[in-house]
Amino acid sequence: MSNLFENREKFKSAIGHFVIKFSELEFSLLYYCGIIDHLRNKELGIREQLQSTFEERRKKISKFIREELPELQETWYSINMQLGEINRDRRFIVHGIGRTNFFSDSVKAFIPQKDRVDIKDYSIDSIKNLSDRIAHLLTGENGLTGEFLVEFNTKRFDLHNRTTLDDNKIIYKVNDKILTKFKG
Repeated sequence: MSNLFENREKFKSAIGHFVIKFSELEFSLLYYCGIIDHLRNKELGIREQLQSTFEERRKKISKFIREELPELQETWYSINMQLGEINRDRRFIVHGIGRTNFFSDSVKAFIPQKDRVDIKDYSIDSIKNLSDRIAHLLTGENGLTGEFLVEFNTKRFDLHNRTTLDDNKIIYKVNDKILTKFKG
C-alpha cells in the first residue's frame, strides 16, 4: 500500500515541476513580447501582454521575426515547433487529467478536438521528460533565455538603432562585451 501512496506523491511532484517549468517558458515569451512592443520599457510590454494567451504570444513573436528579423526565422521555426508540441502536452496535463487516483503507472488525459476527444497516457517519467524538454528549450542550444535571446536582442537593438537618431540609440552588452553594431 505504501508503494501506491509513493506513486501518487511522485505523480504530484512531476506534474508540479512540469507546471513550474511551463510557467518559466510562458514568461520567457512575455519577455520577447515586451522587447518587441516597448524596447526601452519591456516591463510595460510585459504588462500589456499578460492577458494574451500562449498561442497569441507565439504568433506575435513569429510575425515580428518574419517581418523584421528574417535571419532568425529558421531557428525560431524550430523553437516554435517545440513550443507547440509542449503546449499541447500542457493542455493534456493541466486541463485533461480529470478524476484519477494516481495510484497506477500512468494517468489518462483527455482534451476535446473539433469532432473527437484525444486521449493520451502519461507516466511519471514521461512528465519528467517534458520538464526536461522545457529546460532545454529555455537554456539549451538556442535557448529562449540563453543563446537565442542574446541573438534576438542583438538584432532587435540593431534594428532599432538603424532607424533612430544617435542620441536615442541603444548599446547592448553581454558580459561586458558590446554586441550591437552601434558601440557608442
